[in-house]
Amino acid sequence: MHLFPHAGEDTVEAAQHDLESALKRMNSVRIELGAAEENLSAARKHLDEMKRREAEKGQQPARHHMTDIPRGKYIGKRQGDTPKDESEHFIKCAECGGWIDCRDLGHVLSHEGPLPHPAEDQEH
Repeated sequence: MHLFPHAGEDTVEAAQHDLESALKRMNSVRIELGAAEENLSAARKHLDEMKRREAEKGQQPARHHMTDIPRGKYIGKRQGDTPKDESEHFIKCAECGGWIDCRDLGHVLSHEGPLPHPAEDQEH
């Protein structure tokens, strides 16, 4: 898939179409980022609640790490345009080369820590 399908065409209409396509994609990315931020906020609230409960019981709060959030627990809900295909939900980790499903907060955060990152995300 080309980023600008009409890049070879020298018309104002083609350039306008490419600009509109780029703006729609940018808006979709913003929406996905917003969903990820909402998931992160919910995860932080959950962590704070667990710490509060442990403190009420008189227990020393356990050390928690953001990377301990399980995959599949906090899934973003896409708003706006439907993706053209499943691949639009994934980015490649710059550190390990693995593929990250940006809809899943646990998946994203599993790539935030030091290497090695999860082996199941690596290309085969």
